[in-house]
Amino acid sequence: MAIDFHGRVSLAMARRLLPRLETFNPLFVEEPVVPELGARLPELVRCSPVPIATGERLYSR
Repeated sequence: MAIDFHGRVSLAMARRLLPRLETFNPLFVEEPVVPELGARLPELVRCSPVPIATGERLYSR
């Protein structure tokens, strides 16, 4: 199972949700926050062992 947040949750909410999702053993969580908060991703990585996928919206055609 993979979960895509589509960057729709706040940083604070992502920090609360990611540890709780660990129980479900997802493959990854995609785009937990908007790309503009990319510099804050290390905080999310530290709060949970759930892998985070991102970068899809950093580029356009």
